Amino acid sequence: MNVKKKSPFGQFPGGRHIGKNEIINVNKVLKSKSPYRFSGLKLQMYCNKLETEMAKFVKKKHCLVVNSGTAALHCALHAIGVKPGDEVIVPAYGWSADLMTIVMMGAVPVIAPVSDDANLDLNKVKKCVSKKTKALIVIHMRGYPCDFRSIKNYFKKKNVVIIEDCSQCFGGVLNKVRVGNQGDISTMSFQYNKMITAGEGGALMTNSKKYLEKSVRFHNLGMNRKVGEDPTKTNDPIGPNSITSCGLNYRMSEITAAVAFAQLKKIKKIINGCEKNWNTIYKKLSILKESNLISFRKLDKKSNTNYAFLGFNRQEGISHSKIKKILKKNKIKFEHVNLKDSHHFEIWKFFLKREKFKFKDFSDKRSNINLDKNYFCEISSN
Repeated sequence: MNVKKKSPFGQFPGGRHIGKNEIINVNKVLKSKSPYRFSGLKLQMYCNKLETEMAKFVKKKHCLVVNSGTAALHCALHAIGVKPGDEVIVPAYGWSADLMTIVMMGAVPVIAPVSDDANLDLNKVKKCVSKKTKALIVIHMRGYPCDFRSIKNYFKKKNVVIIEDCSQCFGGVLNKVRVGNQGDISTMSFQYNKMITAGEGGALMTNSKKYLEKSVRFHNLGMNRKVGEDPTKTNDPIGPNSITSCGLNYRMSEITAAVAFAQLKKIKKIINGCEKNWNTIYKKLSILKESNLISFRKLDKKSNTNYAFLGFNRQEGISHSKIKKILKKNKIKFEHVNLKDSHHFEIWKFFLKREKFKFKDFSDKRSNINLDKNYFCEISSN
């Protein structure tokens, strides 16, 4: 019997590892009849367990789990006190969630250039800072950490908070620690095409008790609700000060947490599966590198990709049509960073102009060229 060989290419790294552990955890929640995180007939406390393990994983003091990566970003912006008219810097290549949360706070998105690795251009980002700058969102795109350590002190002196969006680089390493350790606040997503998944879900990590407390209230309709001594009671805050601030319902359910908790326990297995296939594809692409058609994205010795993506650049003088033809001939499945979708600043600008939102654009010709020269392969975790 012929066994079909598994392809090294593929999306949904965490999704490919959903199995009996996730089912066992979800069944525990359902049998307990307690899917709500703050109270239940026999509460399993998966949200609390997930927060503890996530904080340990990135070596942060605190973690709050929420119902999406977008919610985590929104909580982060609220926690640091972003107000209408404030400016928030965001790279020209990211995801629309980073843009939308800025706009929804009434703040002004400041679009910063990207370098030849498709991450924030650290040499140019200082030019984006003004007296109104409240935060910088650093995004680790396509599995590759953005080493923003060199600019941390500058932004600290300017009293600008750094929010580290780790959603596409969960499990990656920056300066010998997991991505998410360096920012004032770090955010993660558990959406389906992520390193670990619960379909949806997200998390916020920080060492600041103040940021945590403000996020806790914001994600729970302005209330400081927590699991009480008797979880079988609703534990709703009582009295005129029950609502302490503005907030929305961004709570994570116990079912989501049960799945994400099982996935987090498998993170090393998922990374190892991706790494094996990453190395296979790297060898295939090395032929193109030796022919001086492409170059690989660079990492320092203390950092590493999460192996969910393999990034490379088209060399100067090589056209997109030529590299596309060569990649297809060599049966290498790839994506072009310059694809005009919701990751791309051109789509953001079209939306912002159409809806008449204020924004500042510092993306330049070199930034555009960098996006056009960038490619990546999505790696299977099986």
